[in-house]
Parts: sequence; C-alpha cells; structure tokens
Amino acid sequence: MLKLAGALDNVVLRVGTQEPKVEKLETDTHCLGMLISEYEVIFRSTAKHLERHDVRVQEFERTFQRMDKERDALRAEVRSINEQVNYLTTVKADKVDVQTELNRRALGTDMQQRVPYTVFNDTGRDLTRMVTQLREELHEVDQNLKTVQYELVKGLGAKASAHDVTQIRKQLVGALGRWQKMEKEQQARTVIMGDSSSSAVTTICDTSSDSSKCLTCGIQTTLEGSRTVVPAKFVPVNRIKHGARNAGGMHTKCVPPEKVFRTGSLGVVKKATQHEKRADQQWKF
Repeated sequence: MLKLAGALDNVVLRVGTQEPKVEKLETDTHCLGMLISEYEVIFRSTAKHLERHDVRVQEFERTFQRMDKERDALRAEVRSINEQVNYLTTVKADKVDVQTELNRRALGTDMQQRVPYTVFNDTGRDLTRMVTQLREELHEVDQNLKTVQYELVKGLGAKASAHDVTQIRKQLVGALGRWQKMEKEQQARTVIMGDSSSSAVTTICDTSSDSSKCLTCGIQTTLEGSRTVVPAKFVPVNRIKHGARNAGGMHTKCVPPEKVFRTGSLGVVKKATQHEKRADQQWKF
C-alpha cells in the first residue's frame, strides 16, 4: 500500500509539472485557430475578388466577340464597297442607280443592327426545321422513285419480246382484212337485196311497237300508231348529203312515233298534230 501511495504521489507530481505545458499548448492552439479563421476570411474575400475578375473577364470576352463581329461586318462592307468601286471603274453607272444601291445596302445594315437576337434565333430555328422537313420529303421522293424504278424494271423484264408482238400484229392484220372483206360482201348483199332488207326492217319496227312500261314511273304504256314504216333503200357512203339523215342500211333504227299514253286515268300525255304525223312518215335524203 505504501508503494502504491508513493507511486500515486509521483504521478500527481508529474501531472502538476505538465500542467503549464498543457496550458501553453491550449493557448497556442487557440491562437492557431484564430489565425486559421483570419486566413479563411482572407481566402473568402480572395475568392469573391476572383469571381468578380472572372465576370469582368467574361464581359471582356463578349466585348471582344462583338468587336470581332463588327470588324467582320466592316470588312464585308469594305469588300462590297471595293467591289462596287471596281465595277464602277469598269462600267459607267448612273448616279440614281448608285444612290439606290447604296441606300439598299444601308437599309440592310440598319435592319441587321436593329433585329434582336431572339428573332434571329427563332428565324434560324424555323429555317433549320424547314430544311430538315425538306430533306425528309426529298428522301421519301427518292424512295418512291426507287420503288417505281424497280417496278418499271420488273415490268420490262416481264414484257413480251419483239417476236411475240410481231406475231400478234400479223394476226390482227389478218383479222382486220377478213373483217373488211366480210363488210364489203355485206354491203354488196344489202345493195342487191334492198327490198328484202326493207321488209326485214319493217318486221323489226312492228315488233318494237308492242306495249311496254315507262322507264321513270313504271306504269304500263302503249305506243301510238301501228302502221307499217317502209324505209328507203341503202344509200352508199360516198352519196351522203350533209345535214340530212339517210334511211335504210345497217345503222338505221326504225321505231314508231313516240307518243306515250298512260293506261291510268290521266289519259294522253301528248297529242301529235297532223303536221307532225306527216313529218314522221317522210324520210330525208
């Protein structure tokens, strides 16, 4: 126990001797913290100063960019003026034309200076969109043309050869010759047997005079007149008179006068006069 008490006393003495050093260390630490705080304040002020300098540098850069644009514009104007001067030195121009051209250029420059950037950007975006749409449409047209070209090439591949076309043409020429021969024989037979054809036409006309129905209302109707219509003989083509209707032949249609009667209570729809009846019986040559 005595040894333990002696050791504790020694420890207490040592701690007591170390207290001034600890106090000094605390004081130094406090001073160092104050210095660090001051340096932090200095660093913050320096950072703010640098930020202000960055803003100024950016403003200088924008100013330089504007100056570059203005310089390019001035160079373009000087170049255009030089070109105009060179043109005027070679070709004599009127004073009014020169003044008009200068006013037009000045107006264009004034408009470029007065147009805001927002309008310019919107116009640029619209133009880009329009160009993109036109490119898409051009691509679609190109694809359609390729499709049509493929179909045409395919159709040309499946097209009949020249030999086949020649054979078909020969067959058509032969059929046409036979048809013309048969037509000439029919015309000659019609000229020779004119009376019999007239009687045949009369039979057709008698058959067509039967009762029928109205095409619009469906009511049962009858055609007036049952007398025999006798057409004239066939008239050759080279003897046709202009402004007159020829009777007879294979193209003549003979029907009775179209005076329609209703079978109902309305009676006659139209009555023909004696003059019209006589005119219907006559044939013009």
